[in-house]
Amino acid sequence: MRSAIGRRHSTGSAPSHVALIAEGVERWATKRDISYGQVLTRSLDALHCAVSAAIQFNIHYLTIDFRSATRYFVKGTKVGDAKLFRRMLKECFHDLIDRGASLRVKGSSEIYVDSRGIDPDNCNIKLIVCLEYDAREEISEAVRRLAQEVVSGYMPADAIDVNSISAKIYGSDLPDPDLIIGTSRDQRLANFLLWQAAYAEFYFLPIDWPEFDRAAFEMAIEDYARRHRRFGGR
Repeated sequence: MRSAIGRRHSTGSAPSHVALIAEGVERWATKRDISYGQVLTRSLDALHCAVSAAIQFNIHYLTIDFRSATRYFVKGTKVGDAKLFRRMLKECFHDLIDRGASLRVKGSSEIYVDSRGIDPDNCNIKLIVCLEYDAREEISEAVRRLAQEVVSGYMPADAIDVNSISAKIYGSDLPDPDLIIGTSRDQRLANFLLWQAAYAEFYFLPIDWPEFDRAAFEMAIEDYARRHRRFGGR
């Protein structure tokens, strides 16, 4: 990640990398007398919708923070609920791969999906889904790795800078998000992409994740296009 302080950029177009914070599943479910399976279906439909909309808007990277939903569905209410979640999520992932998404899943070895058959240079979108992720731990791990290199004599301490830390974080091959969209009225990062979000634009929706649709995505993209990004400058 290179410093962008002082740059100005009037977007006028879609962002290259969008990150989505999928929150509000449990809140949405408790307001309705519907089954666990129905809530799961609506949440995965929203995931499908987000990817489809991102492809239509020519978004190159889409990172989805699915941790809150994962906690709700894995917790479950009956024996077998967590198993149903894992099965349906894997089916959803396979369908997204069939649509040309290059998929990377952060967390949960139980929901491993092989997307190595997709050429990342020719896919419709690069999709990163976070099931288990901790931004503070991510930064801590990067610093520990750099400290080990200093102790081992591979690099001097004064060589540690923004770029060296960026090179050690998860997904260092990915660009920082241009736009972060949050759902469920909660205007917070919730320990998500703390390092990468340094110069991101934010857009918060007054809807819960199962209600997310193309119209919601479009509102966020249109709002982003009207902004003038300053990357820390005045």
